[in-house]
Amino acid sequence: MAVIIIGTFLPYITVGDQSYTMFSLGGPAKTVAILFIVLGLLSGVFAFFGKGKAWWLSILNLVVSGLAAFLILVHIKKLGKEAANVIGISVYVIAMGAVIGVLSSIMGIMKK
Repeated sequence: MAVIIIGTFLPYITVGDQSYTMFSLGGPAKTVAILFIVLGLLSGVFAFFGKGKAWWLSILNLVVSGLAAFLILVHIKKLGKEAANVIGISVYVIAMGAVIGVLSSIMGIMKK
């Protein structure tokens, strides 16, 4: 989903007066960003090709989107425990995109 991919480039955390994206922090945050980009691309491909009679692609989309939703919620919980950081809009946009992916794949499965 495009929303997940766009979310990786938005402000990730704020420490003091500085805002950082996932890519500007590097290291583990950059790895997390790349993981969500891959999950977003897979979800988009499965959603696009699952519109026809390939209902099993909607199930794969549900699995990928559900995995993305679970991982971002775990990540939000981990970020919330760090008192110095203020969570940016990035993680919430990624979570919203993952939930939209789950809902759209459920609707695709029910339609078929």
